[in-house]
Amino acid sequence: MTQHHERLEELATLFEQAEKQVKKAEDVNGNIIVPSINELRYFGYHIIKALLAEDDQATLVKEIEKAEGHAKRAIYDASEALIIFYLEKAELFQQRHSNNASTIDVLPDYVECLEQLESINESIGRIRRDGSAYKNRDQYYEQTLPFIEQLSKIIFKFDKANPIIIKKEREKTTGFILKVMTLIATVFGAIAAIVALS
Repeated sequence: MTQHHERLEELATLFEQAEKQVKKAEDVNGNIIVPSINELRYFGYHIIKALLAEDDQATLVKEIEKAEGHAKRAIYDASEALIIFYLEKAELFQQRHSNNASTIDVLPDYVECLEQLESINESIGRIRRDGSAYKNRDQYYEQTLPFIEQLSKIIFKFDKANPIIIKKEREKTTGFILKVMTLIATVFGAIAAIVALS
């Protein structure tokens, strides 16, 4: 087993990286991490099998390789889940608020955020189309990590702006209704005054 000590240390580092990314995804939305948790479960299973196979070098190496694959998939799954979650939240925000005048009032850099989202989406699309990123999932993680961070910042802004935009739109709607009701009351008052004078 000592000859594989270095390999196991690499796996420990990979596991820590996977755990960190899964925790980040869990903090954003606990529902999106199930595939990653399953991969970490399988990672543990193969590590146990490797430890039990210390006299059988072929099995030990095979189990270590399987564990490594599961750790990389956990990182990939957590990263992909975050990307999808953030892009879906951005799309929902756009559907709700793109036509509201209050959106630009509350988020003066809204157009810049939309441009960033488009650029991020295109960049991630290029990475996904590149077959090597899918096959080498730790590369995918490294390549998409800056975009995940950018998406996080944009969604943070959108989440903070959402209730303010809703409040402003309600205020506008309430103000419009009050003006219409005042106008109707004024018209009826004028008609009543004309009828009373006749």
